Amino acid sequence: TQRMHKTCLEGYICSEYSPGQAQLLFNVGSHVCPAHFCWHCYDERSKNASRFGEMVDCVKCMRSFHLECMPAGTKIHKQDGKKKTFECHYHTTSKPPIITKTMRLKYCTECEEIVEASENDGDEDGMQRMECKGCTNVFHKKCGYKEVKGWNCEKYADQGYCTYCVNGAVIVPNQTVLAYCGKSFGLKAGNYPATALAISDIPKDMHTRLGSNLGKIGYIPVRWIWNSMDIPFYTVIHMSQVQRMTRNCEKNLPDGKFVDELQKCKNKFLAPTRPLDNEAMKKTVTIIEVSC
Repeated sequence: TQRMHKTCLEGYICSEYSPGQAQLLFNVGSHVCPAHFCWHCYDERSKNASRFGEMVDCVKCMRSFHLECMPAGTKIHKQDGKKKTFECHYHTTSKPPIITKTMRLKYCTECEEIVEASENDGDEDGMQRMECKGCTNVFHKKCGYKEVKGWNCEKYADQGYCTYCVNGAVIVPNQTVLAYCGKSFGLKAGNYPATALAISDIPKDMHTRLGSNLGKIGYIPVRWIWNSMDIPFYTVIHMSQVQRMTRNCEKNLPDGKFVDELQKCKNKFLAPTRPLDNEAMKKTVTIIEVSC
């Protein structure tokens, strides 16, 4: 039932979404808005899997998610009608904590090379340091200034926010992440490996201990991956301090003994996505028996 101007539809930022590609994906003769597939699966290049299965709609934008792909820390609203709804992480009203030097990643989020310590170094070849105002990401100037067009892009172009903040990058439950931990548990302040969780994954006796931020939009519950410890430790962290795992993420660890823990994390560089429903997909395609 969505009706949009053509220019509004083509300019709508939903990471890799484009109305033309969605039209091909669904094999229909008209444009398809981003409310008909799981935004997380689509963003993770699982585009066929993104269009099958039950979806939960965000009530404030045209993003939809599989139940298992809903952003970590969000809750489904009390059901009113047939369709399940929630409010996605992009609409947080919580003021993010001030990003300090200790919280920053040590490498460029795009090319994963070490970034110069000063903003005045490396400007001649585009290697100048850039820091996102909204999260802990750090970029080289040539990597960070990418062309972004569409809805809400002025936040990126004029105010110093990275593409991850503008697009609303999703952290899903059971995803291995790097999260900032202050001087707690006897550790140095810095970024440590953790597992993002759904609220339902937190033991009920821990809910009151984790404080009022548990369940707030924009806050992610995590379970720390400590070195050789069987006791689970939980924290609720603002999404600006939680980042995806990358190939060179060990460069950010303040303590070398956690490198071994990273090696134990299976598929640590990939966000979990929903498996492709092959039977449902077969009903939407034409099987070619003979090739011309």
